[in-house]
Amino acid sequence: MGRLAGEIAVVTGSAGGIGYGIAHAFLQEGAKVCLNDVNETLLIQSAETLANEFGYENVTYYKGSVSSTGDACSLVEHTVKTFGGLTVAVNNAGGAFGTPLQFEQLTEEDWDRVLGVNLKGTFLVSQAAVNVMKGNKRGSIINMSSVTAKKGMKTVNVAYAAAKGGIASFTRKLAYDVGQYGIRVNAVAPGSIISGEKIKKLHSDNAEAVKRFRDELLVNFVGEPIDVANAAVFLASNESRYITGEVMEINGGVYMG
Repeated sequence: MGRLAGEIAVVTGSAGGIGYGIAHAFLQEGAKVCLNDVNETLLIQSAETLANEFGYENVTYYKGSVSSTGDACSLVEHTVKTFGGLTVAVNNAGGAFGTPLQFEQLTEEDWDRVLGVNLKGTFLVSQAAVNVMKGNKRGSIINMSSVTAKKGMKTVNVAYAAAKGGIASFTRKLAYDVGQYGIRVNAVAPGSIISGEKIKKLHSDNAEAVKRFRDELLVNFVGEPIDVANAAVFLASNESRYITGEVMEINGGVYMG
């Protein structure tokens, strides 16, 4: 029996990168998982790969944007219809989407897009999930914050930092609101993670970039999706039954506080 046997999970933004790593780890621990992304081609490929490894009866997918109320509700509905329930929701979908780093260059549209997916999407999927989990009288919601919520960094813009800071606050307040229903709400806050082919290529081709990342760390390697996935498995499992409203820092020591 795996640590997540009997659990039914939604993982947003899971066609690749950290989200895919979380979905893989959940399946490895015995959960049934619904993948979600806006990249339909990659989403189908990832779902097929996982289904081949863990069984088609344990994997499904739903294409849609978490920033849409309709898509967020339909994602949860699809999961419940396919697997018969929902006990874990991982709000991983997010990013800066190539928006400018320079504050003066950010447009209102940039701001709305970044907060729409990262922060609004976390709210919409959580709300749809809570409506199901209340009936279970148990559940675990895991949100994706970031070290940038607490530490100013050159590599992200203010919209992304504001969204991730908002997710940390949202996590604590939602935990307060839904604890009475047996639902726990926590977040993970990754630092530098080697995720995706472009970032992997940067690290393999640019020794200076690798050195810059590593010089800030207290460990001798840069994190990978599995490092975030391991934390998500813990927070989804009964091992963390007495933990709620927490933001778990996963950053190799680049920020402590």
